[in-house]
Amino acid sequence: MEKLFQIAADDGQPLQLNWLEGRQDRPVLVFFCGFQSNFVGEKAACVAEFARRNGLACLRFDYRGHGGSGGDFNDYTPEDWLADAIDAIATIGDRPLVLVGSSMGAWLAIHAGLRLPSERLAGLLTIAAATDFPTRIMEPNLGPHEREQLSSQGWFFRSSPYGGARIKQTMLDAGRRMEILGSPIAIHCPVRLLHGNADKTVPWQVSAETLAALESNDARLILIKNADHRLSDPASLELIEKCLEEILR
Repeated sequence: MEKLFQIAADDGQPLQLNWLEGRQDRPVLVFFCGFQSNFVGEKAACVAEFARRNGLACLRFDYRGHGGSGGDFNDYTPEDWLADAIDAIATIGDRPLVLVGSSMGAWLAIHAGLRLPSERLAGLLTIAAATDFPTRIMEPNLGPHEREQLSSQGWFFRSSPYGGARIKQTMLDAGRRMEILGSPIAIHCPVRLLHGNADKTVPWQVSAETLAALESNDARLILIKNADHRLSDPASLELIEKCLEEILR
């Protein structure tokens, strides 16, 4: 059985969730979407379909300012979106989880995993992980005009192949508070990290740094030749499913 429902975020805005019921004796798959994405994207749908075929439960959700959830995207930061993820996970109770995150969602999934009791975190799959992206990717690549806009008005507009966004100083500040690279990441479950070696949005070396920081002894980085940031082509989606099969063994 699959259902759509809403819960209230800490500011009262509605969060849209999708719940697929599955076996009680198996972990729940939880999908974290990327920056300006939503839970009906191809990778999210792939994870949900994998869950459906295998009789697993699956939770998908939209952060505030994304997809079917309330609020203006420009009013929030990754700290707010992590809070949304934690609120969504709270609807599951105490069932074990496999967290699956795409791009920014991979970074948020790692943060969520660090907040879970270790016995609940059954696995982690990251897809083109944008770990620490505000300080590792956004801030170092600011041009003089963008820096001037940040200083004078507190934001700049950043366009990309995946849609433009107004980037505020508050987002960069939140990213600095949420940095996790450079020190051990205390996650010990099976972890698989997928990344395209032709990713121009988030370099694959970010996933390599994430792998090095993870304390798990069952962690592997899988580089996909000539693949870009999207990783939503049939071959990449098939690899996502194979990684889930490995984690769930």
